[in-house]
Amino acid sequence: MIAIDTNVLLRYLVQDEPAQGAIATHLLENALTPDDPGFVTIVAVLELDWVLRAQYGFSSDVVVETLRRLISSPNLTFEQSAAVERALDFEYGDLADNILHETAQVSGCTKTVTFDRKFARLEGVELLQ
Repeated sequence: MIAIDTNVLLRYLVQDEPAQGAIATHLLENALTPDDPGFVTIVAVLELDWVLRAQYGFSSDVVVETLRRLISSPNLTFEQSAAVERALDFEYGDLADNILHETAQVSGCTKTVTFDRKFARLEGVELLQ
């Protein structure tokens, strides 16, 4: 298994640099297999979310659907995939906060504490006052 950097995923998704896009497409669709998949870290997921929204103007909904498609790829394995998938289901739109909370839950934390009122609306997240 090899780790996939954010820029490889980005070139695959947006195809804004033809040569790199072709290389990324070949890797993700042909070179990687279910028996020898690429590994996507949580850091790469968060970077991809930020770059697609901030640099390419994707809406949060489009980013979530894009990540769902990537997670469903048999050629990729995601770090803490169950936590990432649950984080994509939250109504609250900050993916980084959602992943922070879900990975904490998977790690055995009883709650997540925050000063962010919007984030504190999630079940298991407590507003510090």
